[in-house]
Amino acid sequence: MQRTSKKEGGTLEDRQGIQSVEVGFRVLGALVERNSALSLKEISAAAGLSPSNTHRYMTSLTRIGLARQISDGRYDLGPLALRFGFSALARLDVIDICTERMRAFSNATDISTMLSVWSERGPIILRWVQGSQPVFSTISIGSVMPLFGSATGQIFLAYQDKGLIDAVLKANRKLSAQVARVDRMRMVEDVRAAGMASVTGDLIPGLLAAACPVINGFGELAAVITAVASHTTPTIESIERFKVCCQDASRDLGWHGAL
Repeated sequence: MQRTSKKEGGTLEDRQGIQSVEVGFRVLGALVERNSALSLKEISAAAGLSPSNTHRYMTSLTRIGLARQISDGRYDLGPLALRFGFSALARLDVIDICTERMRAFSNATDISTMLSVWSERGPIILRWVQGSQPVFSTISIGSVMPLFGSATGQIFLAYQDKGLIDAVLKANRKLSAQVARVDRMRMVEDVRAAGMASVTGDLIPGLLAAACPVINGFGELAAVITAVASHTTPTIESIERFKVCCQDASRDLGWHGAL
């Protein structure tokens, strides 16, 4: 015979199930309250649980996406947690998240990468991650990338808010006149269909570039990651690795749709 709680109006088994959820969120709360990833030991101390119990909870939380384990073994909030509220989104740093993915890609492929975000002047480079064979060019941190003549710019054309694009083109009539509206629309369609953009020596002779969007949890373009190689044709494997790098960065920011 099942025992019923008068206070809760449910069975003992129901009450234990609810308590288990409460403990799970107490464990997750340790990550919310701290503005950094935590080791299992730190989570255990904050939640008031033994390390073995904490590990079981973290395994389940990681499996459903509320937590994630990063490369050094510590735990942080996962993609599902990002969809639970602005507080989770506010603690994330787009640049750091993208840079971590860029470093992993560059270390694995020796290909350099750069990170760009939108500014009032258009796409601007915020970070470079050099591969084992550095790329030497006039492009550097702080450079504004052309919308039409670069892979980075084409991604912004295809994924950035149309009002922001129009504002830049309106302020620069010469830039707007470079490409006919029909050709611009075709470019956007092609980039969206491929999920990436690429150019070969269009901006700088001998420089090959491919770019992909990084989408946040709201479905908005957060940044663009561009892979850059000099006098080296990327392999199919490295291109696929690059796509995965950008997709992983998007998922780290809470995006759960198709790219």
